[in-house]
Amino acid sequence: MTGFHREMFRLIESGRAADAQARCLKVLREEPCSVPATEMFVQAVKATGDLERFREHARRILGSSEPAPIKVYSALGSFAQHLLPSPESVSLAAELYGKARTFYKDVVWFYLIVGDLYLYAGESDKALDEYTRGLEEIDPRHFSDDNTSIYRYLLKRTANIYYEKGDLAKASGYFKTFRELGAYNFFVTDCNRYVDCLAAEGKFDDAAQLLSENLKKMPNKGKLRAKFTAFMEEFGAKLSAKYILPPVTRAPREGVPERVPVKTHIVTEKDDLVDVIGRYTKDIASPGDVIAVAESVAAIAEGRAVSVETIAPTSVAAFLSRFVSDKTAPLGSPHGMQVAIDEVGISRIFLGLFGGVYDKVICRTAGRVLGALGLKEPAAAMRDAQGSFYRLAGAQTALSDDMSGGMPPYDHHVIKGPRDPDGLARRIRERLGIDACIVDANDMQRAWVVGASDGVDRRYLESVLSDNPAGNEDQQTPIVVVKLSTFRKEAAAQ
Repeated sequence: MTGFHREMFRLIESGRAADAQARCLKVLREEPCSVPATEMFVQAVKATGDLERFREHARRILGSSEPAPIKVYSALGSFAQHLLPSPESVSLAAELYGKARTFYKDVVWFYLIVGDLYLYAGESDKALDEYTRGLEEIDPRHFSDDNTSIYRYLLKRTANIYYEKGDLAKASGYFKTFRELGAYNFFVTDCNRYVDCLAAEGKFDDAAQLLSENLKKMPNKGKLRAKFTAFMEEFGAKLSAKYILPPVTRAPREGVPERVPVKTHIVTEKDDLVDVIGRYTKDIASPGDVIAVAESVAAIAEGRAVSVETIAPTSVAAFLSRFVSDKTAPLGSPHGMQVAIDEVGISRIFLGLFGGVYDKVICRTAGRVLGALGLKEPAAAMRDAQGSFYRLAGAQTALSDDMSGGMPPYDHHVIKGPRDPDGLARRIRERLGIDACIVDANDMQRAWVVGASDGVDRRYLESVLSDNPAGNEDQQTPIVVVKLSTFRKEAAAQ
């Protein structure tokens, strides 16, 4: 983030968005393709609502015969898509991305970006044209299980469109290829739909084997277990082998408040997140409860999702990402690492790496020695010997979600952490009268309250939300209401 970005953010957040917009326009008159000025111009327009100034600048870029930086097209295209009224939102965004595609023919991501533009505008046939065109035209060398492979996204989108159209034979072929990639964003929904496709083709044993394999990996997924039971009731007699539903490995939570996942629309940068939370929780949350909000959705609403086509990983980012052993971790890809470098600076990243080496070489060795001497439990020693990278590099490096970490249409983005999670939680409390926290949780039994309104017991809520009741796939439930008010009343009555 440049000094210009920081200065403009300060103006916008202090209520002087019109001044920020004027400053950006002054720069853009002299340098129409300035990336920092364009990025902050759209943020200022979002706050001022001055769409006419946005249209004028977008037309200026479209009228130029010279290419603008790809980040300029992306910033303007994303704003047009999410913040202009329909149908102008689709038409202008398609023009901007189309212009970019003429200049950047080697950027394969435009097949997905333009397809998504149509898909989420309800034009699935046009979306399908873009996706299938991409699958036909993109160099097969891009076909891999890496989360930076465009094939995993195109195949998933195409399979689901054909499924929703009722063409299960075509859907089956795309699901098959998608699954063969071994991509970790093969969700329960995808599995269950592929099972339907296989059953429609009479491939009952293949379907049962698919369910069985996924249940071994995810034995606690309720929808997957329900699908297995329903499938066996309908097709069990047609199977050549016997399949058993594995037992759950995680006991139901007891002694905790009720947690109510709240389904919403797909939140984008056009949304006022506090308004969204108020609308969806007004009949669920009561004073005394806590509203828990997913940190990734908080960041998306702030415009902090970075689309992959705008990320140009340096050789340094590619090199450093190799040291991240878990490739699903925030900085496990060159793209995720590059966004972190841009956000906190290379010096903080190197400082974090020094801490990581210290953890592994010194602390873990000491932990093993203590464990061997019986002075400390080995597991506890190992837990103490980790986390220095993120402590030294900064919270933003830990909050970042790498590509495939989100649900469509944000699965091909690196999503940075929210700017001020404590401030957001306080705004929720002030406007809705209910305590709030911003939570980073996953299916690995970990929850981190990264922001909270005053008085919220963060440690307690991390324990309550550690099993991630919101889900980590495509549940579309970024809000969880923790019913502390009812829980406390029941405890008092006992």
